[in-house]
Amino acid sequence: MRPRVEQGGRLHRGPPQTEIHIRGLPPGTKEEHLIDYYDPLPGERRIKLVFGKACNFIGEAVIGFQNAATAAKAMAMGPPTIEGVQATVQTVGRLPAGLQIFVQGPMALSDDDIYAQYKGLGEDAVHRIAWRERPGKTDGK
Repeated sequence: MRPRVEQGGRLHRGPPQTEIHIRGLPPGTKEEHLIDYYDPLPGERRIKLVFGKACNFIGEAVIGFQNAATAAKAMAMGPPTIEGVQATVQTVGRLPAGLQIFVQGPMALSDDDIYAQYKGLGEDAVHRIAWRERPGKTDGK
């Protein structure tokens, strides 16, 4: 019997040590590809394909596991190959040096503000925005 898999939903719901970030996935990737690849691992998991501002798949996914030990086993499996393309895998929250920035600003700052600030760098310049706890915000931003 396969473990229960929760698909879609919000991006980061578990502690970072229980989640992995997969990049470089081909355009035809479906959640089922990732379900099948990580099927040998025990326990429930959350799978979320990542879409850009224009609702286009950006070749990334976040997978959350029941605990850090299972996430470590997923990392040890290496990245999946889907439609002949080998992806890359890393723990959540860590991008290669030079590819992430941290912004501190007022509570009113929104995703739209960030996209507008960096739009001159190209449509896909901002791949992901992750907010820390923001008291008083209920929209997930």
